[in-house]
Amino acid sequence: FQSPERKRRVRPATTGRIASPDREDAVVATATRTSRPDPALPLGALTTQHTCDEPLAGLEPMTILTDFLVDRIYPIAPRQVDPKQGGTGLSESRPAGMEQTRGPVEVLAQARNQPIATRRVLPTGGSLTVLGFRPRDDQAASLGYEARWWFEILSKLGAYPATGRFAGINDNTEYLSRTTGYLVCRFPNGAVALAPHLRDLDECWPGGFARDAEQDKAIIAKLKLPSEQISLKDFKVNGHTVTYEGQHTVAFRPDADGVPIAFCGTGCAQITIDGRTTQFADQPMGLIAWAPIDPPRRIENGAVMQIYAAGSGDVHIPAPALTAPIDLIQEGPTPGSRGQTIPSRVEKGVLTFTATPSTGKGLYVVPHKSAS
Repeated sequence: FQSPERKRRVRPATTGRIASPDREDAVVATATRTSRPDPALPLGALTTQHTCDEPLAGLEPMTILTDFLVDRIYPIAPRQVDPKQGGTGLSESRPAGMEQTRGPVEVLAQARNQPIATRRVLPTGGSLTVLGFRPRDDQAASLGYEARWWFEILSKLGAYPATGRFAGINDNTEYLSRTTGYLVCRFPNGAVALAPHLRDLDECWPGGFARDAEQDKAIIAKLKLPSEQISLKDFKVNGHTVTYEGQHTVAFRPDADGVPIAFCGTGCAQITIDGRTTQFADQPMGLIAWAPIDPPRRIENGAVMQIYAAGSGDVHIPAPALTAPIDLIQEGPTPGSRGQTIPSRVEKGVLTFTATPSTGKGLYVVPHKSAS
């Protein structure tokens, strides 16, 4: 609700355009703010000039929905700097490696002929960007359509760099999470995980201080949940090309040859990474996972690898690091304890055994004591 006085502050929609400054001298951007609504600030739309020379070229018009504080636009006043005088227009107290920061400032966007976005490319390869407005972003499409200006701006400014392995394709996991039907994550050890994204799911949950199981059950019954199927065909992600069929979620960590030395998936039997197919089961498994145990977790004469296999059939786990005889031991009644030994063999870097309903617990690969 707005008072009549507040309604009079709303102005008709206007547009702004990106343009490079027609000046050769270096400038530094400083933001100017106002303490009350100004006729020049609550703008109705933001557009870009579609020229290939501009970093933000190609953005769709962005409508500013309100004249609330968060939606105000703050014009940026460039400060004149004479490069010959040695100043930068910024504070002279700079971190190590930032001594040389002089350079021209590009005006990325204008509104009512006032700069509202600027960028300066640094000699180090990075950049400094100032936005005098709040880019809208709503991947859940809560207004009936998706808003993605913040994502597109960050993408055009290089915040989601590709690995460079695939020409013209951005395989960055954050980028893929916004442009495909999957939520994709990467990890420092090289692992990649993905699952079907839920951003298009229409849901509304009540507030409160505790969960109500019956209420939750009624709400879930009405949700139109998306398919849990994962279907990847030559999917480019984090420097790898992946083909895979499964359910729920999948995570893998390949070595340099495309062998998944760590993996977790459901409803699956094989995965192809960088052209190399690894068939780890004769038929889809309810759950199958394996990974080497990190050295800090290992104990003397203990396990070097951990496996989960829920389902039935022959299982073939790639284990190129296993070069000595091993025992495949089922976990005992307490976590980490020894249970029965499962018949297995290792041939050409592949650990083979037969999974049964009784092997659904964790399995541990333990080298023979005589081989240590």
